[in-house]
Amino acid sequence: MTDDEINRKFDVVAQHLANLAISQEQAVGRIERIEESQANTARQIEHLGNALIQLTESHTETQQTLAEMQRAMAKLAESQAHPDRRLDALIDIVREDRGRRERREGKGDET
Repeated sequence: MTDDEINRKFDVVAQHLANLAISQEQAVGRIERIEESQANTARQIEHLGNALIQLTESHTETQQTLAEMQRAMAKLAESQAHPDRRLDALIDIVREDRGRRERREGKGDET
């Protein structure tokens, strides 16, 4: 093999090594972008996890508040039932009294 042939083979090998170095740099760049993307995804997952925890806590508080409101409304309805019955009884008494008066007054007008 002549020196020219050896030099050409070295040139080919050198070109292959240069291409390999470029490919390796490109791969490193892609890996770095993937790592950045993965770190970003991890932050987003953590943020979503925290948001889910807060949402769950809020839901629990809302359910407790709703249960308290339902108990309070039941108590209110119960407390209103007694005065309503008393008021109904009073209205009945007043109507009966008016009816008696009207009957008496009606009898007095006829004589």
